[in-house]
Amino acid sequence: MKAAVDNSDGSSSISLLGFVNVPGRYAYTEGMTIEDALDDAGGYAACDSCQAFWEDKGGRGHTTYDKPPRVKRVGQRLQLPERRVEWSQFVLEPDDEIEFRHVVV
Repeated sequence: MKAAVDNSDGSSSISLLGFVNVPGRYAYTEGMTIEDALDDAGGYAACDSCQAFWEDKGGRGHTTYDKPPRVKRVGQRLQLPERRVEWSQFVLEPDDEIEFRHVVV
């Protein structure tokens, strides 16, 4: 897990919001994916019912972990693929805002 950054020096960053362990601004690196960003923020935040469901299903089929996050780029909301294997590898750009959502099942 990386620490959130202060980009007052003009360096590129992204913003991670919502259901992650450490929301905040993080340094952007070229080729960075949504999965990389989620790792930087320490993964999804704790939710006992989500974790129990996830473990019971062997890591498959929980809406919180499988639903694509919302990505905002230059004032526009991007449409990501529905399948995690695809959206997790979506390449980010500087100043992207990624919101991970907690979905109650």
